[in-house]
Amino acid sequence: MERKHIVKSYDQELALLKEKLLEMGSIAEKQLDRIVQAMNDFDGRNDDAIIADDRLLDDLLADVDSLTVRMLAKRQPMAADLRSIISSLKIAASLERTGDYTVNIIRHLERLGDQRGAVPTAPIHEMALVARSMLHDAMDAYRWEDSDKASVVYERDDQIDTVYANLLEALGRMPGEENENASVSTTLLMIARCCERIGDHIANFADSVYYIIEGKFLK
Repeated sequence: MERKHIVKSYDQELALLKEKLLEMGSIAEKQLDRIVQAMNDFDGRNDDAIIADDRLLDDLLADVDSLTVRMLAKRQPMAADLRSIISSLKIAASLERTGDYTVNIIRHLERLGDQRGAVPTAPIHEMALVARSMLHDAMDAYRWEDSDKASVVYERDDQIDTVYANLLEALGRMPGEENENASVSTTLLMIARCCERIGDHIANFADSVYYIIEGKFLK
């Protein structure tokens, strides 16, 4: 629910804060799009763009930190405004970490070199697709203050965790002689771990959105 304040500049600052978080979410979603493409293309053409976008997220995180500190000091917010401003810091941090993990995924793929196409992408592709969908819905929940949607996003992290657990189990059962290329298997695990952590950060994003609206956490 939109709240109006006597001081117009206060509303402008709150709107700017929300705008910056939505911009961060849009960049992070684009990064996940490129990760999905990178898992299919193997040509490295998305690598530089993902790294460049991560720098944008770092800059926006600094902007959000500066803006929130200034608002806390100058406006002394209470109740819903205080929840929103404090949670904005957490949301920005979750989105910035999501960007960091997309860069980690690209770095892992780069280390494979000519073996990049040897990574069995089905499980990590599924995890990335779920994460991208979660982030899109979390953004909508934040934009429209929809606590029900935020709750659904939070629960969907279980899908990523299940794929990750199944992958770990499958690799654990694989005899050594069948796992001829240890570097590929290790890279697959590292990428899967990054996807799992991305899911966690998006779930935290959704939890913060729920807290802004309802005044309590889901977890």
